[in-house]
Amino acid sequence: MRTLRLIYKTLLTGLLLLGTPQLASAQTTRPQTHDEPLFEFGGGIGGSFSLPKKITGTGGTADASLPQGLIGSIWLGHNMYRLVGGEFRYDFETGDYKLKGSGQEVSFAGRSHAVHYDVHVHFSPVGSKVRPYVLIGGGVKRYQGTGAEHSVQALSRVAVLSNTSELKPLMTFGAGVKMSIGHNLNFRIEFRDTLTPFPGKIILPTTGGSPGGLVHDFTPLAGISYVF
Repeated sequence: MRTLRLIYKTLLTGLLLLGTPQLASAQTTRPQTHDEPLFEFGGGIGGSFSLPKKITGTGGTADASLPQGLIGSIWLGHNMYRLVGGEFRYDFETGDYKLKGSGQEVSFAGRSHAVHYDVHVHFSPVGSKVRPYVLIGGGVKRYQGTGAEHSVQALSRVAVLSNTSELKPLMTFGAGVKMSIGHNLNFRIEFRDTLTPFPGKIILPTTGGSPGGLVHDFTPLAGISYVF
């Protein structure tokens, strides 16, 4: 965990150092011609994986994992300045909630919906063939447990998996690159980390409190967008 904190502290410092001069320049530099694209609409697919959280109860200890599987996204972006843009985004994710410990494992079907707004700081101007960028944003994420509940469940003395939903605030940051692949078309690859509080109603500890802290959802993604 100390290593993870060090990685994020270093990454955030790097984002600030890289983004500050770009932001200062971009504030006074708008797109120069009407031929430069101002908007971007696209979608992509990817996968997700997260670090488990440890829950301790009267029946021992278990690792709680959030859904890890397929994720789909759609977005609508706007290039406000030559280097800085904003993007509204919706993410849909599906997979299983899991508890694993003491030689036992139980899973529960689930999904999530996330809506957020991200700020993109690019390192090449609007209209460039290749546009690396960093991003930071915030919004909300709705976790859902969609499996069937059972009166007897493995590891129930540690936590239970429930068919319910809960809304959590989210913060996200990452980096990627947008590449022109034809007239008004971009190909995008991206890696981001989305952080939310732990959904303690869906994975409900039966004794003691929620493991607390933030859940990291790591997402690599590839997509195609239309710029206009």
